[in-house]
Amino acid sequence: MSVTLRPFSSIDLKQHIAWAEAIEARQYMSHIFPKCFDGNFIENNTHFRWYVIIYNGADVGSVWLEKQNSDANVIQFSNFRLRNCTNCYCKRRHKQL
Repeated sequence: MSVTLRPFSSIDLKQHIAWAEAIEARQYMSHIFPKCFDGNFIENNTHFRWYVIIYNGADVGSVWLEKQNSDANVIQFSNFRLRNCTNCYCKRRHKQL
């Protein structure tokens, strides 16, 4: 088993949306993008860090860390993944896909 992360880029956006739709993420997540994401990928972004989760060589989901507000030193962790999910709702949904 191998789990790695790579920086999320604009070419990952279409797949990210497909993952969110496949597991109906909007039903149980408050948002499917970092809150400060405006569609632009800035190399030195100070508001969030976004990564693709790679499991055994396959892109399986994404994870991001984002500041609660621009002045805070507190971050929030958010993620979702399509394959090998441990969430009970997701397991039922995966069987339908």
